[in-house]
Amino acid sequence: MKLFDIDVSFHWSWWILFGFVVAPNIITLNLIGFIVASIVMAFLAGLIIMHELAHALTARKYGYRTSYIMMHLAGGVAMVDMSRATPKEIFWIAAAGPASNITLGVIGLIPMLILPEIQIVSEVLSAFVAINFLIGIFNLIPAYPMDGGRMLRATLHKNKALATQVSHVLSISFGSLFILTGLYLSGPVLMIVGAILIYLVLVERRSGTTI
Repeated sequence: MKLFDIDVSFHWSWWILFGFVVAPNIITLNLIGFIVASIVMAFLAGLIIMHELAHALTARKYGYRTSYIMMHLAGGVAMVDMSRATPKEIFWIAAAGPASNITLGVIGLIPMLILPEIQIVSEVLSAFVAINFLIGIFNLIPAYPMDGGRMLRATLHKNKALATQVSHVLSISFGSLFILTGLYLSGPVLMIVGAILIYLVLVERRSGTTI
C-alpha cells in the first residue's frame, strides 16, 4: 500500500510476531481472544507505521526521499537516503518518530479525562495512550539503531570516534539487558530485540540509510 506516496509493506518476519501473539488463541479455539489479539496487532502496526511516517515526512521536509517503509519482527524501518544529511537534520528526523507517538499519547489522554467512563471506550483509549507512550519512550533509548542512538550520534558528531564508541557500548549494553530481562520474564520478543541490537553493532552497515 501507499501512504503519502510512500510504499508501505510487511516483511515476512512481521507475520512471525503476529502469529506468536495470535496462535495461542487458535490452539485453544478462543474466538474472542483471537479477535482481540488480531485487533491489538493491527492497532500496533498502525501506530508503528505512523511513527515511521513521522520520520519520512520530516526527512521529506529537509529534501530527502524515503524509498519505502517496511514492517518487520522488531518494529518498522523507513528507508531514507540521508547520505547528505547534516547532524542537525539527522537529529530532528530521528526525533520526529518518538515525538509523534508521545504527542498522540498526550492527545489520547484528553478524551480519557473529559469523556464519561464507559468500559470499552476507556480500555481502547488506555491501550492507545499506553502503546504510544511505550513506543515513544522505548525508541528514545540511546542505543543504535534506535532513534535515541541516532540522536546521540548526531549530538556527538564533532567527535565521530567517540560517538560511534559510545553508541556501540550502549547498544550492546541495552541489547544484553533486553536478552537477560527476556530470559527472566520468559519474553522471547524482548530477547529477539536485544539480539538484533547487538547484531547490528557487529555487522557493517551503510551509515544513515535507515530510520
